Amino acid sequence: MKFFFKSLYLSITHFEWMKDNRKDFKNALGYFFIFLLIVSALTLARITWVLPEVLQEAQTTLTEKFPDFTAKIHDGKLSTENIQEPFIFTLHEEGGDFKIVINSQSENTRIDEVIDTSKESGILFTKTTLSVHDHTNMQTKTQSLTTFPNMEFSKSALSQKIKKLQEPTRVIGITLLTILLYFVFLCIGKLAYIALMSIPIYIATQVMKKKWKYSHIFTVGLFAITIPTIIQHVLIAINFPIPFIYTIAFLAYILFPIFYLPDEVHHET
Repeated sequence: MKFFFKSLYLSITHFEWMKDNRKDFKNALGYFFIFLLIVSALTLARITWVLPEVLQEAQTTLTEKFPDFTAKIHDGKLSTENIQEPFIFTLHEEGGDFKIVINSQSENTRIDEVIDTSKESGILFTKTTLSVHDHTNMQTKTQSLTTFPNMEFSKSALSQKIKKLQEPTRVIGITLLTILLYFVFLCIGKLAYIALMSIPIYIATQVMKKKWKYSHIFTVGLFAITIPTIIQHVLIAINFPIPFIYTIAFLAYILFPIFYLPDEVHHET
């Protein structure tokens, strides 16, 4: 871990160090994975205390707002009991209302017939389809219920499942699983980003006859994502996005060691 903290500090403050360590791919990759694992944990750790509140709210809403229904999907067809249809439940949110609509008596109802798609999001169950609409990007997706296995669920069963999910061990398990999945996709995305961004930079070094291999540029990129990633996640946390800030910061940290420092620099490694 000593190497990690040293790398974290020097990746932010010393371009010369990044350049001197361009051949140390193994340690750079180790730093990259540890750094993104910490970022993932810090980003999603709040699930531990937010999830129980969300689940409790969901259970309260289910108990107070929904009738004691039973629903079945069999051979791609939905049927319900003890629920007056079309059933419409509206959840009021800051970004616009979210509606849940159930109409198992119809196969032809469209989601734009039951919600205002310009300012509302929601889901619609018909006898044979499930439609989901997101008004923020004006996208609607419809899926046939034939892709679902035969199942049966009720208000009491859903309530019990939500109650179980509120158990501390399950909350911790969900949090850890979410962090792991986020970490995996974050790593894949950033490795692909570094690999692609390194291609034109490598071509430029060859044109300028600089003594840089593609692997050296990629290795520097593993260190160079430090500040861009920190900035990116801080801005997301405070809900203040700045267009292209990640790319600008990344290019600054990867280009300076390559093009604005002498080819031979020797500092502490």
